[in-house]
Amino acid sequence: MKKKIYLILVTTVVLFTVYYCENRYVELQAVVTNYIVQRPTIFESENYKILERDEAPENFYENIRFVLDHMERDYNMEDGIVFIRYKTMNDLDLIWNFTNRTSDSIWLMQKIKEDRHNLDMIEKSTGKKMKNRYILH
Repeated sequence: MKKKIYLILVTTVVLFTVYYCENRYVELQAVVTNYIVQRPTIFESENYKILERDEAPENFYENIRFVLDHMERDYNMEDGIVFIRYKTMNDLDLIWNFTNRTSDSIWLMQKIKEDRHNLDMIEKSTGKKMKNRYILH
């Protein structure tokens, strides 16, 4: 009987630890491919380089919230720093995509136009003036 209780307790602790580690929030950092930084790679996991805050592309921190909102990703803001789930930050392909989108003016303008169109439709149907938090009026 004691072995069953210990087994259940250990299993519960392990599952909680795994869940916590995967779902905790960490600071979002920009990512580039090693092709850009011209660093040799041996393992597939070395295909990307996580950039320090001062190495990030010029518009990364200005546009990242917009990108995360439009990619429907969960994030938190604290003192101007964006935090995302650990499991998301470990998907370097995805973070590289986010990094590219923060500098992609064509994609950004298309999404801003879509937002404006959607807000116009809501205004017409409800009669209420809507404010886009990404566009200064």
